[in-house]
Amino acid sequence: MPSSTMEDVAGGDTGDAEAAARVLDGIVHALERMVARNERVTRTDAEEEEEDEEEEGETAALGAERMRGRGLAAFRGTRSPGISVGKYLERLWRYTGCSSSCFVVGFVYIDRVAHRHPASPVVSLNVHRLVLTSLLIASKVLDDKHHNNAFFAKVGGVSNAELNRMELELLFLLDFGLVVSSRVFESYRRHLEKEKMLARATQEMGRAVVDASANGGVHGLRNGSSRHSFSSPRCSIDW
Repeated sequence: MPSSTMEDVAGGDTGDAEAAARVLDGIVHALERMVARNERVTRTDAEEEEEDEEEEGETAALGAERMRGRGLAAFRGTRSPGISVGKYLERLWRYTGCSSSCFVVGFVYIDRVAHRHPASPVVSLNVHRLVLTSLLIASKVLDDKHHNNAFFAKVGGVSNAELNRMELELLFLLDFGLVVSSRVFESYRRHLEKEKMLARATQEMGRAVVDASANGGVHGLRNGSSRHSFSSPRCSIDW
């Protein structure tokens, strides 16, 4: 099975659908696990902090602000959007024409930010905007030809001004460290391949459980990277 490499960048291989599908499946599973883990931890910490606040006489507002941190505040929405991470990533791939390598490097940026700013975790309220902004920056770093911010904003369902602000914010959060070596790239690519295999194994286990059940009313879940048709690059998302 062929694998995605940094050679995609030099050739501008935006038509590498097979490599892109593998990469997207891996990213979706990795991000979904990251978000689920962070939100479990956040809920637990919030509950413990509320108890401490009652004992110490602190206000809940101050505690919540301390919990959120300010690192990823620029990417935080008021509520989770009505589109899954998988469908959102697929949409970005379909309309932006970014190489599969851009998605790998975009994931590297998100992972770097997550490790550098652990007090501000990646959760459902910010993951979509992080994906959009990291892909935008990766396309500028890697692809010879790329769409401008206005087009990315249209596809991603945000305003151009908001995307401009998020781009600058992410650059500072990364300390403008945008270089991803071939060694690091390959390690992340292999990690995403493993994430894809883990997702497939999880789905197969789910199908086995359903098949063994007398209910039979639920069928195996499809992952978020299955193909769908979109009539327009403009995306209206209820943030």
